[in-house]
Amino acid sequence: MTRITVGQYYPVDSVVHRLDPRVKLFGVMAYIILLFIAGNFAGYLAAGIFVCAVIALAKVPPGLLLRGLRSVLFRRSYSKTARPPKNQPPPPKR
Repeated sequence: MTRITVGQYYPVDSVVHRLDPRVKLFGVMAYIILLFIAGNFAGYLAAGIFVCAVIALAKVPPGLLLRGLRSVLFRRSYSKTARPPKNQPPPPKR
């Protein structure tokens, strides 16, 4: 169980860790809503920059975050490569 890092507490004194849990929950919900509202590349770029800034403020090592996302990235890449291409013609009717 020590290899599971998603949601695991990382003990460090940072601005993000000192925030009230309700503020963090509200921030996550607002971020998710903003991701659904963003409809272009600039919106997603701003969201990515914001996440990188929060990670830097939290003082969490990037290696720890990538280790936690490894299984998610594997599943995502597998699901993209395992499905049939969209340009295949439909099967013949009988």
